Amino acid sequence: NYNLQFADGTGSGVNSNLELTGTDQPNIRIILPLDYDQRHLVTMNFDYRYGKGSEYNGPILSGKQIFSNAGFSMQFKAGSGTPYTRQSRATPEANAIGWQSNGQRAVEGAVNSGRLPWTFNIDFKIDKDFEIKVGDKKTLSFNVYFQMQNALDIRNVTKVYRATGNANDDGFIQSADGLLATSSSTDPVAFVDQYNIKLRNPDNFTIPRRSRIGVSVNF
Repeated sequence: NYNLQFADGTGSGVNSNLELTGTDQPNIRIILPLDYDQRHLVTMNFDYRYGKGSEYNGPILSGKQIFSNAGFSMQFKAGSGTPYTRQSRATPEANAIGWQSNGQRAVEGAVNSGRLPWTFNIDFKIDKDFEIKVGDKKTLSFNVYFQMQNALDIRNVTKVYRATGNANDDGFIQSADGLLATSSSTDPVAFVDQYNIKLRNPDNFTIPRRSRIGVSVNF
């Protein structure tokens, strides 16, 4: 499946023009890419399953259909990055204690003119059904599965610092304001180390590889 999308508008939310309407300037509305404008999205699904009884065509071990009612599924997804607004001046996004930014986040270029990188993800699942008779008429169906999300453990970027376009560095320490804040701190080395630690935000990336083993019951 391939999806091509052009999501443009005058605002991505109800408060997009809040700052503009609060000034004496005219309420100028310009069509721009919205925050959720993902131009390209490619999804591929693959599923292969074995039947049972006369419909089984898999390997047989000691006369038993070892893969009967078993299957393998995989999903591949790739998507282009969503837009963000670039920032010309580095500001302390980590909010280091004892230092406040003097000035606003100056926009560089047009609103939402930057783009996050593409993201890629592969999930797969292996499962098998078992049936157990309970009494004379009732049958319980168990599905045992092993699932892995983000099988390649790709660190997809979902958010960046606007001054650098980097998910781990906001550019503040290297700026003039950052050098001043570092030199005026009690311990410059500790200041830089702790600031960089605070910048490492896991929300800027998709989840790492996750493995799950489970059982579902149908009755």
